[in-house]
Amino acid sequence: MVGDLVRRYKSHQMAWNSILREPEDIWKPPDPGNLKINYDVVVAEGNLFLAAICCNSLGTIVLARTCKIDGRSPIKGEAWAARLACQMAGEVGNQM
Repeated sequence: MVGDLVRRYKSHQMAWNSILREPEDIWKPPDPGNLKINYDVVVAEGNLFLAAICCNSLGTIVLARTCKIDGRSPIKGEAWAARLACQMAGEVGNQM
């Protein structure tokens, strides 16, 4: 009975370890002196929630923008988020 319990524990542990892997996408900072803008969208409750964030090479947030618009399409949301990021790039570029 103890052997069966240990075997089941190890089986469950292996299953969880296969699920709980480290994320493959790891944020990489830009080269020193450069900035990096990342953007994304979340679709929820009939809305598109957009976000764009600008960081320097140390990972310090230089500028961040969010926006909520009506919609349900992830593709349109990504396009709107990309537009938000481009507007942000223009803002940051004018300040430099």
